[in-house]
Amino acid sequence: MEEAVAYLAERRLVSMIYTNGVRLTPERFERLCQSGLTICKVSCQGWDRESYAKWMSVDAFDQVRQQLAECLALHTAKGYATYLQTNHLIHHYEQRDYETQMYRKNWVEYLGVEAEIWLEHNWSGQYEGINRRELFHRKRRSCGRPMGSVIEIRAGGLGQKRGAVVPCPFVLGQDSKAVMGHTEDTPLMDIVNGEKMQALRAAHARGDFDAVDYCKHCDQLYEVEESLVWTNIPGRTYGPSRISGINYLDDSPQRHPAEAPTAQPATAGKAVDG
Repeated sequence: MEEAVAYLAERRLVSMIYTNGVRLTPERFERLCQSGLTICKVSCQGWDRESYAKWMSVDAFDQVRQQLAECLALHTAKGYATYLQTNHLIHHYEQRDYETQMYRKNWVEYLGVEAEIWLEHNWSGQYEGINRRELFHRKRRSCGRPMGSVIEIRAGGLGQKRGAVVPCPFVLGQDSKAVMGHTEDTPLMDIVNGEKMQALRAAHARGDFDAVDYCKHCDQLYEVEESLVWTNIPGRTYGPSRISGINYLDDSPQRHPAEAPTAQPATAGKAVDG
């Protein structure tokens, strides 16, 4: 992992790791920082020990909080440039105020970390999540990801393969349909410009989302500004990609704050990224 991050950093490419944090020890975090990682985003679903065990399928609430506290202390002491942030989901719409309060208390304030809290999404139509409430009267539009400059690579892949390239993070569980190729046996740019990816881009350009099985019921095709419930990340709003800062559906490209000379966050756009 550190070698891959260093490879990207040497070429001045923005990199982000999305992890559950179970293996994110201070030692591992420091190696990633030294390798030049841009963003380390930790998914912490569950506002207390019981809900964390339910949604993350592992009883690691205390472990992850302790490790993150140590990582943040190390980050401050060493002054690393890597962004360390947490991400949380509201799982019950009717109690979103309570869940937001508890996330802020048990994660954000406990750790002193930058974080964002989103309404639950439906994993490309696999789950009837909160964001699909009253959506069907809204006009669908591309999420922008197929046309964007973000490349998503998984550690694993189909069968025993590694390095699966997928169009977005929400197709998890539908890899048999959505994997564009594997970096272990195909050059990355051949995958990015391959027939599968070109067909996906063409469907989004036409607005023919029903032609793509893992897109047709995805709630990321709708603008749901209220899905970003709370954040303390400077400049973070509903719209710009957390990875690149690009407003995919806007004519003026934006850049991630880590890339900008003034280190100012990108402004809001229209593309869903939560």
